[in-house]
Amino acid sequence: MAAARWASRAHCTGFLKPNLIVSLMAGFCFVGAPLSVASAAATKAIPPLKATPTPAPTPVPRLSIQKDAPAAQKPYWQTRKDLQKKMREDRAIIVSVTQKDLPDGKVELKMNGAGHIARPKDICYLLAQDFAKLKEVSDHFRVVTWDPKTERLFVITEALGYQSRMLMKITPVSEDWRSEIQFEVVWGHFTGMKGLIGFEKIGPRATEVSFTATYIADELPIPKILMGFALEVVTQKVAEKMRSYIETHSK
Repeated sequence: MAAARWASRAHCTGFLKPNLIVSLMAGFCFVGAPLSVASAAATKAIPPLKATPTPAPTPVPRLSIQKDAPAAQKPYWQTRKDLQKKMREDRAIIVSVTQKDLPDGKVELKMNGAGHIARPKDICYLLAQDFAKLKEVSDHFRVVTWDPKTERLFVITEALGYQSRMLMKITPVSEDWRSEIQFEVVWGHFTGMKGLIGFEKIGPRATEVSFTATYIADELPIPKILMGFALEVVTQKVAEKMRSYIETHSK
């Protein structure tokens, strides 16, 4: 399982020192100051609201890749027989993290990874959406709060004395052959990062689980101490626990 390193990479990057932790409510509460009944009665009559244009319909969520996509559009691990063999026979988890300087002075971070899980695709997909159980999977998850009405997931994660806070918009998309948990960080560290966790059917009781994410910013909020071997050790342990949890729990 030495290669099992990708699954927690999104949870282990962007950590801050513990004394910068804020309360959970700071991620969700917005305080208003409505007028009192007395002051409202003293105001002039409110003029009629102006007509506003009809908002555009919300696009229907779609999978990031189509079933009949050409090889050029498929992730690299699906086009290499050697990596497919390692994932199938050695249960290896393939990972790739790249950093690139962009012409406008920004930095682009891309993270990709994939591995096989010995459970049906639909079971993996359902278990992965049981966000409240993340704290049972690993103690690296300090706070996990899921709001199904707004489809927002708030997490505080910890590793090696550093912590990260992120609020993510979650969008589940599912078809018979593949399902995805698409996400976008809308507050906290890595605000603007977009990615997904994919679940692709490769057999009656076998699923390819993949992770992809892209983040563009002026600079990366990643402590240097977590950029090398330390990050790999943490992600390996969380990945092992995550795969074990999905393979041994029922839904």
